Amino acid sequence: MIRELIVAYRALQCDKSQAEWAGRHAGRVPKLHPSSVGGCRRKAVLNAVDAYPDHLLHVDAAPLDDYVAELMYHGETWEAVNAPAFTSAIYHPHLETECWRGEPDFLINGTVACLVEHKDTAEHNFKIKDRLPYDFHCAQLVCYGLLWEQIHGHLPEMRLYYNGRGHYAEFLVWPNEELTIWEGQVDDRWHSGVFPLCVGAEMVALEGYWKRQEVPESHASPFAERFACTKRNRDLAYPACVYFNHCWPEYGEGPFHVEK
Repeated sequence: MIRELIVAYRALQCDKSQAEWAGRHAGRVPKLHPSSVGGCRRKAVLNAVDAYPDHLLHVDAAPLDDYVAELMYHGETWEAVNAPAFTSAIYHPHLETECWRGEPDFLINGTVACLVEHKDTAEHNFKIKDRLPYDFHCAQLVCYGLLWEQIHGHLPEMRLYYNGRGHYAEFLVWPNEELTIWEGQVDDRWHSGVFPLCVGAEMVALEGYWKRQEVPESHASPFAERFACTKRNRDLAYPACVYFNHCWPEYGEGPFHVEK
């Protein structure tokens, strides 16, 4: 009973956040968001017009279930509660260019500007080797940094922070011409690594679709890409994207039996 009340409350708060988000977009021209970089290009374009039902590219998104909505809202709660502690920081600084609009979680002004992106995550993610940081979180942060560079003329320092039930992780992230590079610590353990994505090139590709007002193709399979269309659990897959029924109407609602 208590669990149901908590989930219902979080879902309500998430609905309020979505309503506020739609209100902020009223009268604005739709633009791409940095959180879409490094994932499904099709979803990136559809997300950009989600709050604009009259837009040519808009499709109706299916709501996420209450548990997922709760998890998504929990990070916003952490940020709102802890924002006053960042006395030298600007909460949600606004970044906007011709094709992009977004707000990193914090801007710390020092000798060099520092953008901080916070992510709330489950406790077990701190214990699994090489689980953190997620590639797409690094890509989002680097996209913010590249937008900052376009606007202000210099690349800022970029830091990615995770918290969850007494655990923390903090990473310095930066791009080069071919890779995205990170280093930092998970609790008291030092980690470093790269992943093969040039965020700048991916941004240019998405800008091409956006300027042509064209929706990219779907993935070859709804089960092949990690953190894309479905969430895998052994031989079962569950829809994990609000546009799943739009891209894959032949599959229905799921779950689906798939080969391990």
